[in-house]
Amino acid sequence: MKLKSQHRSEKAVSGRLLNLAWMTTRSPLLGVFLLAPRLLVCSAVFAWSLAAQSGPVVTLNPPAPGAYQLSGHAYNVNTSEIKVVIYALTNQYYVQPYVDAPFTDISSDGSWTSFTNPWSSLVVLLVDPVDYTPAATEITNPALDLGVLASTVYPSGPVSLNFSGFTWGMGVGRTSYPVGLG
Repeated sequence: MKLKSQHRSEKAVSGRLLNLAWMTTRSPLLGVFLLAPRLLVCSAVFAWSLAAQSGPVVTLNPPAPGAYQLSGHAYNVNTSEIKVVIYALTNQYYVQPYVDAPFTDISSDGSWTSFTNPWSSLVVLLVDPVDYTPAATEITNPALDLGVLASTVYPSGPVSLNFSGFTWGMGVGRTSYPVGLG
């Protein structure tokens, strides 16, 4: 009996919310309606915690593999000046959605949407167009570029490695490239 109560106390919050909605209603559909407001509150708390950070932050709503439409939020920035730049990784990083239109506007509420071409990984950057000119293609992660205010990578993974007094950018091939002193 003690093991069961110990097991129950170690359940994840989301599992408890799902279980509570099911136990309260015994109906999956009604359980979803009871669970939805709780998840909205959790999302609002998460967004508030990002907005409470002092520096710029950019998020990407996790897309389905190979999705063509992307969206996310930018926090702690002047949305009339700062832009989003997206790179899609295939055999190298390609600026999205177009080479001649690399900047994505951020709406006044901080949300942004854009389109992309096929990808295996995505890098989303917050930049000031005055200080940053996106390259059409890159072989190292664009998050390491000078002038990047914030970045996020999907799916998440390392951007650089510190070794032997240098910071090494993760390249697309078998070669690493030094990007500065560590």
